[in-house]
Amino acid sequence: MLGGFKSLEYLHKRARGLLGYLPDDPGWSDYGGAVWTAARRVYLRAIRETAARGEVSWQQMAAGTALVSVEEVARRAGGMRCALVKQDVYQDLYCCPNCSDARTAVLSSLMRSGPVALFTKLGADFWTVKTEPQPECSIWKEKWFDCRQLPLSYYESLKTKVFMEGARGHTRPQGDFSVSVYDVNWGLYDVVIGIECPVPAVLTRQYPDVVWCYYIGEPGMRSAVSSQSCPVTGYDLFLNQKFRCLERSLRPPMHVIEFPYFLQYVGCFRDLGCEEGPLRKGIVLEQETASNFSKRELLCLGSFGAVEVAQGSIEEILTALMRSKYYVRLGSRRHLGNAAIEAISAGCLAIGNPSEFAIKSLMLPETSVACRAQLIERIRSFEEDPSWFDEVLAKQRQIVDFLCFSRPVSDLLEAVSRVRTSRCV
Repeated sequence: MLGGFKSLEYLHKRARGLLGYLPDDPGWSDYGGAVWTAARRVYLRAIRETAARGEVSWQQMAAGTALVSVEEVARRAGGMRCALVKQDVYQDLYCCPNCSDARTAVLSSLMRSGPVALFTKLGADFWTVKTEPQPECSIWKEKWFDCRQLPLSYYESLKTKVFMEGARGHTRPQGDFSVSVYDVNWGLYDVVIGIECPVPAVLTRQYPDVVWCYYIGEPGMRSAVSSQSCPVTGYDLFLNQKFRCLERSLRPPMHVIEFPYFLQYVGCFRDLGCEEGPLRKGIVLEQETASNFSKRELLCLGSFGAVEVAQGSIEEILTALMRSKYYVRLGSRRHLGNAAIEAISAGCLAIGNPSEFAIKSLMLPETSVACRAQLIERIRSFEEDPSWFDEVLAKQRQIVDFLCFSRPVSDLLEAVSRVRTSRCV
C-alpha cells in the first residue's frame, strides 16, 4: 500500500515537472495552458536536438566563414550607444552604482563576470532598476514557477538584504542602487539589453529609435521557450545565450541572436585592469570538479604548479585564472560552458569532457579528455611540448574571440539595422 502511494506521488511530481507550474487547485484553463507549454517544450527540444546535429567542428565552420577580428568588430560598433539593465530582483551580475566604470561594475558581480565586452569594447552603461508589475517585467518569477529554483521571496529579498550577508565583499543590497525605469532617459541609447525584460512595453514604445533586446535567465523558463517563436511584447531581439558552431542553414530565426551571456574575448579582463601573472603556471579546477579528485590525483596535478579552485568572489576567481595556465572542468554536471569562456578569455587553456558541455564549440580534440588519468597525461604532454601547447592555445583563443565576441556583435549590428529599417517602412 505504501509502495503504491509513493508511486502515485512520484508520478504526480513527474507530471508537474513536465507541465511546469500549476496552482495547488488548478482549473481547466490551468491544465490547458500547462499542456500547451509542455507541447511547446517538446517541440523546441526537437529543434534544439536538430540544431545540435547541425553543429559542426570549428575547422569546418572557419573554412567557410570570414573570421573578423575583435578590433575590426569593435571599430564597426564604435558609434553604438548601449545600456545593460537588470531588475533589483535579479540574482546575478553587478551590484554597484548606476553607470559605474567597467572595472567597478564587473568586480561588483554577485556571481558571474557576465558580458564584460559590453563595457570594455562597446562602452555600455549599466543600470539597476526597480521591478515593475507588468507581465513582461514579471518574467523573473518563472525561475520558480517553471524551474523550481529558489522561492520568490528569495529574489524579493535581494532588494533589501546584502548578498550572502557580505561573504563576497558586498556591503549594500542592490535595491540601494535601483532607480525607476521612468526616471532614465532611454533615448540616450541605440541599443538597450535587458535581463528578463526590466522595462515595460508601455515605456519601450515611447522610444522607437531604441532597439530593445533581452536575455532570459534559464532555458527552461516559458518565456525562453516562446521567445524562439516571437519576442516578448515591447522588445525586438532575443539574445539566446548561445555560442555554437552552426551550419548557416540552421542559424536561428531573424529575431533570435546567437549571443552569449559571457560576451567576452581574450584580454577583456586585462582591459579591466586585472593583473596577469608574469609566468603562467598551475591549474584552476571548477568547484564541482575539484571535489571529485583524490589526494593522489591532486598531488599529480600539483607537479605542474599550484592547484586552485574557482570559488569565492569574482575578483578572487579572476585573480586565480589570470595567473594560471590551465582550467579544468571534468566529472561535473552538464553546463552550457560559460566558465570555460571566462577561463579562456582570462588566458587559460580550458580542458574538459565535451559530453559535459551543452555547447561543445570550445572543446578541441586536443583539449578533450574523458577521465582524470587522461587529463594528467594530456597536461604532461603539453608541458613537455611547449610549441604544441602554444598552437592549441592560439586555436582555442581564436574560437572564443569569434564565437563570443566578433560574430555575436556583428549579428547584433546587422539585426539593429534590420529592425530600424523595418520601422521606417
